[in-house]
Amino acid sequence: MKELKTWKWEDKERTMLRKISVGDIFCLTKDNSNHHFGKILSKMIVGHAVEILNITKDSPSITQQELEQSALAGRPLLLDSYALFDKKIDKDGDWRIIGHQEISSPESYRNYYFLYGTHNNWKKVNILNEEVEISNTEALTLPLLKALSNHRFWETINEELKLNW
Repeated sequence: MKELKTWKWEDKERTMLRKISVGDIFCLTKDNSNHHFGKILSKMIVGHAVEILNITKDSPSITQQELEQSALAGRPLLLDSYALFDKKIDKDGDWRIIGHQEISSPESYRNYYFLYGTHNNWKKVNILNEEVEISNTEALTLPLLKALSNHRFWETINEELKLNW
């Protein structure tokens, strides 16, 4: 695994959208007591695709060993990175970039797809931004290409992924 570079939670309150990059490690909290972590996988038309790690800590810091031993909390999600990291629109949570680690094999994310389009004209797009036309039947099986706000993120975590954070 590539070397992890980190900085303190207090060092970087916000990150401008144009500065968010693939491999950035982020920390999020709803109540300043439990901190959760994730990694930016790719930039997409509606925001950034991310993986959420199944790590919860009392403090907003993470080590290389914790990253290496972490498991994914569920499927990749799309975040409204402008609202969450840059403009900080929702005051009910805090999202911050706290580190960076190069992604060694982005190809491993090729089979994660999101859906967009209309009836009889559906397309699926993967995290690598590769598009394929699909049937109405297959469209029913895919998550929408829709970026999640803070509120929608917590709904998805609790209701769809059943994590009860």
